Amino acid sequence: MQHYGFPTELMDATTSLDTAAFFSRFEAGGMVEGAFAVFDVSVLLSGNGTVIDLCDHPTALRAIRQEAYGVFHRRHSDLKDPQAVSDMGITWYTFLSDPLEASRIGRGRPLLSVSDDHTAGLLRLWLDGSVAKHQKVTNPVAEYMAHRIAHCPLVTNAISWHGPGQPKEVEAITPDQAHIAINEQLEIDTSIKLWSRNHPDITAR
Repeated sequence: MQHYGFPTELMDATTSLDTAAFFSRFEAGGMVEGAFAVFDVSVLLSGNGTVIDLCDHPTALRAIRQEAYGVFHRRHSDLKDPQAVSDMGITWYTFLSDPLEASRIGRGRPLLSVSDDHTAGLLRLWLDGSVAKHQKVTNPVAEYMAHRIAHCPLVTNAISWHGPGQPKEVEAITPDQAHIAINEQLEIDTSIKLWSRNHPDITAR
């Protein structure tokens, strides 16, 4: 869930320098600045820390592309805290780059894509089912979830069908596989209506 907008206690980490540069950069006065932390895994694991491989699931393409890991520390969540720097073996690095180099880093935007990722669609379906099974949530909660969750509808594709009255075998495919463009705002608006108590009559997409 960490890479699809659902809040967790994990801090993002990666083994990819390009991924770290993409997510840590910000533009200021025509230049691109950034900062990222490098930590010693052995120091982290010998203390109160845990490292979780988020690439372990084969359909979690967003996490795989980002070479993503989740870091949890029982004492620290602020990596800039001097005590956290000491306890977790952290070294901070800052960088400054020109617009040409920034454009190269900017090519990392596909790291954010969910249109070819089954896991993104499954999370939204899970939320739909949870709301249907229990009850709708308050509108602020629905809006919070809808604006955080990565929206990627799964499309049903019939792979065998022998005619009316016959069982149909189907598979879930991604928008990319179905050659369908995602209207993100429409997906957000629909999710709010489906999850929010302000829209009690909306029960299906």
